[in-house]
Amino acid sequence: MQLNMLQPTLAENHKSIIEETGEIISKSLQEIRSLSKILNPEVVRNIGLDEALNIEIQRLNRLNFMNATFNIKGKSITIDQKDEIILFRILQEFLSNTVKHSKAAKLKVLLNYTDNKLIIIVKDYGIGFDLDTTDKGSGLINMKSRAQLIKTDFDLNSEKDKGVCLTLTYPLHKKDV
Repeated sequence: MQLNMLQPTLAENHKSIIEETGEIISKSLQEIRSLSKILNPEVVRNIGLDEALNIEIQRLNRLNFMNATFNIKGKSITIDQKDEIILFRILQEFLSNTVKHSKAAKLKVLLNYTDNKLIIIVKDYGIGFDLDTTDKGSGLINMKSRAQLIKTDFDLNSEKDKGVCLTLTYPLHKKDV
């Protein structure tokens, strides 16, 4: 609002700078709102893992961090809401690490629903890191311990200059009718 109030008092050559600044602020506020929504566990509960991940991938693409794709294979199955939130938090940590460290131009996310498990594969095509020599930061430790909490297999692989791949295998517990 203050930028809009300032604009009529400026010289013509400064108006475009103020307009551009206003657009940047507007987009930033939009991203903050989007991010704050997705951080709320109630939102993940209401929209589900598939849609929450889709929103995250759209956000990455909108911000031009990388070319990110999201695919679902098989028939989507509703899973325990607490487990869904934990899976989402693991994936958010991976995506955050990708944005911060990977220098990746491309990211792929696949949810593969089978009869008895959900296999999630997330691969960045960045610089990778050496799993043996890199300090295991709290992010990696949290991801692995969260997976253990919900009895999900956690497999993280990295190749120098080829990127990082996370595979989560979550057992689907079907209830008899």
